[in-house]
Order: sequence, then C-alpha cells, then structure tokens
Amino acid sequence: MCTQVIAKMASTPARKLQQVTYEKRLEIVQKLEAGVTVDQLVAEYGLAKRTIQRYRQNAISIRQNLENSNCLRSKRIRPLLHDTVDTRLYTWYLEKRALGDILSDSLLKEKAMELHAEFGESSNFAASNGWLECFKNRHNIRLVGVYGETADANELTAEKFQEKLRQVLIEENIDEEDVYYMNETCLMWKALPQKALFQGEELCLSGRKIKKDRVTVAFCANATGTHKLPPLFIHKYATPKALKHCRHCLPVVYQTEQNGYINEVLFNDWYTNHFKPSVRQHQLHQGRAGKVLLLVDNCRGHTLAEKAREDPQFKQLYLPSNTAALIQPMDQGITAKCKQIFRHKLLRRVLQHTNGIKQFYGDYDIKDCIDLIAEAWKGITSTNIQTSWRKLLRRPPVDETYESEDTNTFIQEDLQEFQDTIQYNDVVNWISECEKEERVITEEDNMNSEHSEIEEETDFIFSTLATWTETQPDFIKQFANILIDYYNQ
Repeated sequence: MCTQVIAKMASTPARKLQQVTYEKRLEIVQKLEAGVTVDQLVAEYGLAKRTIQRYRQNAISIRQNLENSNCLRSKRIRPLLHDTVDTRLYTWYLEKRALGDILSDSLLKEKAMELHAEFGESSNFAASNGWLECFKNRHNIRLVGVYGETADANELTAEKFQEKLRQVLIEENIDEEDVYYMNETCLMWKALPQKALFQGEELCLSGRKIKKDRVTVAFCANATGTHKLPPLFIHKYATPKALKHCRHCLPVVYQTEQNGYINEVLFNDWYTNHFKPSVRQHQLHQGRAGKVLLLVDNCRGHTLAEKAREDPQFKQLYLPSNTAALIQPMDQGITAKCKQIFRHKLLRRVLQHTNGIKQFYGDYDIKDCIDLIAEAWKGITSTNIQTSWRKLLRRPPVDETYESEDTNTFIQEDLQEFQDTIQYNDVVNWISECEKEERVITEEDNMNSEHSEIEEETDFIFSTLATWTETQPDFIKQFANILIDYYNQ
C-alpha cells in the first residue's frame, strides 16, 4: 500500500507553490460569486481545490484586509504586535493634523512610548526607526523636512491659497496682467570654479574654498510675463568706489543694508518709489487701468507700513509659508535659470580675461556684477514667466510645440571655444555647489531674522513689565525686578 502511494506521488506532476496576493484572492472570490465553478478556477489559476474553497470561506476577511490600499499587493498580512499603540497613535496623529500642528518622527516615537507605557500589552516594545517607518507606511503618513513638516499639509495649504487667490481676482476684478510676484534670493557674486579653471600656476587656487561674498537680488514680474521690473539689488556698502560716478543710472534698484538682506524699510521704499510708479507707467503705456495685486512671501521683511496700504488701487497678499516648491512662481525655475545665466556670463568674462584669474579678481567689481545680473534677468523670456505661474493660477499646460530652454545645454554650447581650458562637468558642479551654499546662507539669514524678532518681542515684554510694576505693591516690584535684572544680564 505504501509503495502504491509513493508511486502515485511520483507520477503526479509537482504543483508549483504559489503565494497569491490579496488583490488576486478578491478576484477569485468575485468570480466564485459570479457563478464560476471551483474546477474552472483551479484550471485558470493553477491552485489547489482546497485553496479556492478556503478563499470562499474567508471572503469577508479578505475584503476587510483590502480596505487598506497597502495590502493590495501583499501576499501575507501579519497581525500587529502592538495593535493598541498603533490605533491610539494614529488617532492622536489625526487630531494633531486637524489642529494644524507640525509633527516629526521624534514626536511620533515619543508619543508611541507614552501610549505603550499606558496601554501596552507587553513590555517588549521600542519605538525604533524601523517600527516608525512601518507605522507611517500602514497609514500613508508622509513627513518631510528637518522639522517634520507634512507634505500633505503643504499641498492642502497651497490648494486653499489657490482658491483664495481665484476668489480675490474675481471679487476685486483684477486682471492677470496686473498680478505680480516679488521674491528675493541670495547670490554669491564672486564664486568661480577655481578647481579646474586654469592649468599651470593657477592650480594653486584649487584648494581654496568657494568665495561667499554675497548680495541679495529680488525679482518681480507680472503673471503674463509682459512686465519685468528692474531687479532690487541689496549690497552692504552704500558708496562703493565702482559706483561713484554711475549710481544714478544703474539697471537695478540699488539699496544698502549692513547684513545684506531685505528688511521692512527697504521693502517699503521699493514698493512706494519703484513698484507702484513702474506698474502705473506700464498700465498707462497699455492704455488701461485697474487694481493691482502684489504677491510676496510671508515674512517680516515684506511688511507694508500702514500708509503704504491706504492706496485702494494696490493690494498685497501673502503666500503661505513652506509652499515654494509647489506654487511660488520664482521658485518654479525662474530664479535658478537667472542665476545660471549670470554664472555663464561671469565665467565667459573670466575665460576671456587675458591676465589670469588673479588679475580678474582685481578688475571684477560690484558694477560688473550688477551689469551681469541685469543681463541675466533680460534673458528670462515672457514664456518662461508664464510657465512659472502655471501652478499658482492653475493654468493648462503650455503649448506642446513649445520646448523649454535647457540652460545647461546653452552653457555647454556657448563654451565650446574654451573646451581645452575648462570642462563642462566642472561648470555644472560649480553651479550646483553655488546653489547649495546659497540655500544654506538663506536658511541662516532666516534663522537670524527670526531670532532677532524673538529678541525684539522679549524686549517689549520686559519693558511692558517694568512699566506695569510701577503701579503695583512693593513685593510684586521686587519679584519683577529680579526677572528684569536676570534678563538684562
């Protein structure tokens, strides 16, 4: 008998072991319910008869598992070891999201440990990075950025602002021709690809760090690309020697600030004395009138004085924070392209300089930088600008016949005559390095600005406290003076 069983098993072709996804299992259950027989499904899927029958018996649990979209491709679903912690943490996460709180990985892990200490079924639990990643994948949670800012929250914020902007344009009857956006950027105006710029004696420069002398440049244009204002150029020196005889005829709006970045005074001066007159002149040239909307990022340096807000023809609107990559026009490639063109023109001047890079640095001044950035801004076309506004204004894609310019390719072709002097890859790496350094500088400036705002607010609080205690009993004055003295020290 045993010999016959073994012979039968040997003569039976081995069935290939399969693991079927839950998506496929649901498909089999639906066919069973539609009247397909078990034998037909065995032949179609190559599964055992008992397996098909088991899927029919477990149809309810299969559907329940598939309520989570992450299980569609899963072949096996393991029960959670800490189901209570998982459920309560997700509920807490949803509550915080509804309140608009910013969450991070560390906050989630800290809360998970608190919940486990209160509701955990076992003591063997550690909110490790691996556990956290599985938790976020189960619930489709995405946290990005240093501070754990949620991508979903940013997208929702951007969508709300898009709708708000649309309503403002309709209610105020503002034409897209009269919608402007202004944004500033850091520019390291002396940085050069010294590592591989020249051969021979200039190789001694290759070990030097990149020059980080910087200025701030602000660009402003309307949504149709028909009006580009001269760049706002902020330098830390008021009267550099290079501008001694040409300060009145520069192709930019030249301003000075000790720290080199924009503040309320500079912004209000630009808005009142340059932006508004330039826009009025543009409207007059086109023979029309209408309300004007200026969009700016939400930061203290863009705050308008009360007097500047009194003009009913001009309106200002702040874009929400942390939406640069999503909707802000200048961050849709305009600023990056302008900087690339600037650096291409700067590099061409260096390569055409006959006396080497050391002599070039001796001749290159802030006036040259101003001229180059003005030329680069002219190189930004109206089509470039229209395309950059597409996300914010929810415009349809540009005409398929239009192909955006590849600035890197443009630089590569234009520097062909210098191919024996410098490699194109070195130029690309240099541009990338500059962009990285400028982002770091900008972040540091923002942090310094925020720190300064906090100090000002704290000074105001303690000043108010000192005034308030003058009318209070002596024991209150004593305690208040202790705090004030401690803060002043």
